[in-house]
Amino acid sequence: MESRLDDLDKKIKDAETREQSRNMSGKSPLSSHAVSRADASGMRVGLELVVSMGLGGAIGYGLDQWLGTLPLFMIIMFLLGTAAGFMNIYRMTQGAGYGIGYANIKDKDNNKDNVDKKEE
Repeated sequence: MESRLDDLDKKIKDAETREQSRNMSGKSPLSSHAVSRADASGMRVGLELVVSMGLGGAIGYGLDQWLGTLPLFMIIMFLLGTAAGFMNIYRMTQGAGYGIGYANIKDKDNNKDNVDKKEE
């Protein structure tokens, strides 16, 4: 029993030294699998466009089946979905919609100055 505990202790210490040497080299064990921020935003851009186009087309197809019309609604909703996808991508790249009120700090400062001038 004592020898098994000694073997386990040795294995634990070996694993700790390997982990320390890996950390000293500056490489994380997950660095080869980690997704960079640019890759993640690129995947989000593609996903935003594909999902909005697909959802718009699916809603249009459903409307066409329900109303028995030509693929008119499918085309219209597909185009609206595409426009919505591009609008979301534009908002994402410009950073719009991430703050409360959707206004830039400069705009808030300018509005505050204008209010102060009106009060005088």
